[in-house]
Amino acid sequence: MTSLNIESAQQDHLRLFECLRAAGWSEGRNVPIPDDWLESMADIGFFPDDYQEKFLRSFGGLRVRVQDVNRRGKPTYAEVFVGIGDQLDLMDAQDHLGYIQRLAGTADLFPVIMSGGNAVFALKDARCLAIEVSFRGCAWASDPFEMMDWLLFKVRGPKFDLRVLTMEERPPIFRW
Repeated sequence: MTSLNIESAQQDHLRLFECLRAAGWSEGRNVPIPDDWLESMADIGFFPDDYQEKFLRSFGGLRVRVQDVNRRGKPTYAEVFVGIGDQLDLMDAQDHLGYIQRLAGTADLFPVIMSGGNAVFALKDARCLAIEVSFRGCAWASDPFEMMDWLLFKVRGPKFDLRVLTMEERPPIFRW
């Protein structure tokens, strides 16, 4: 089991933790994981391990929204929600569980973050896999904090990898 090393993450992701604190996070935060999250995910075939549970107990339910300005000077927004969201329905996670597990290389994953058109799954070793809801692409990060840095600030950490999925990696309904 990988430990949830919040001290190190705070040092590596200063801007992110400022936003998480503003959203209500504090050291020692320990909230229950809603039963409806656990039940609905078990119905699909997702079961959290210790790392995923610790992450959700510390950050679950937090919503972070940041504003930026694009090249044309127009405001843009990015948001992450730590928990379960509609993205899983949009990607039809229940029917496409096998595709998700093949992309992850394991069945030991659990959804932990939702952001725009992405569902993010944490693995037992803390790595995170974001899958775009229509299976066009995916991204890998070393942990949920590196992933949130990308989702919110478009900062790619040293282990971050982004790629387009091949037609074979996509469920048939998303092959166009």
